Amino acid sequence: PRFNSVEFVILFGSRKPESDLDICVILHDKIEVEDYYHSSMVDIIQYNKTDFLSRIKLFDLVATQPVITGDLIFGDEREFLKLRDYLFKNKPGDRAIKYLEQRSKECYNIASSLLKNKEDKKVILNGLSILTYALSYEEFLTRYKNGSNIVLFSQINNDKINEIRKDIKRLESLF
Repeated sequence: PRFNSVEFVILFGSRKPESDLDICVILHDKIEVEDYYHSSMVDIIQYNKTDFLSRIKLFDLVATQPVITGDLIFGDEREFLKLRDYLFKNKPGDRAIKYLEQRSKECYNIASSLLKNKEDKKVILNGLSILTYALSYEEFLTRYKNGSNIVLFSQINNDKINEIRKDIKRLESLF
């Protein structure tokens, strides 16, 4: 029954054989977004349509990446292409810059809190993952403040982020 409430399904991410599948699902506004926990095989992010469109206008990297790099699996292709066109033709304004600053700080604070847990490996992995988002928001923010158009994850080469991702892979292999 939830399938009838789907606006878009987007496949994005690296698409490497050894990597997980990254899927973005956009639901009608009145449908409850359920928590989905990342697995080693599939990583699903879900949004209600209004929230997703707001995040696009704010150049939130978690929403922009599926639109810019992804393939539409289900949904109105014209509407999807309008979103992609919007991102390529516009730059983040002051409101988006403030939002990205806030998101970076929020992610850093969450990661810091989670990484204080020395016992639960899954909590530590989650904290490390969120820390990469904090650093990514910071990287995107710097580029946008310097007048850049849409930024892609693939354009970010940050030694800290790369090192944390290696640590995550190493820790994941332990269990």
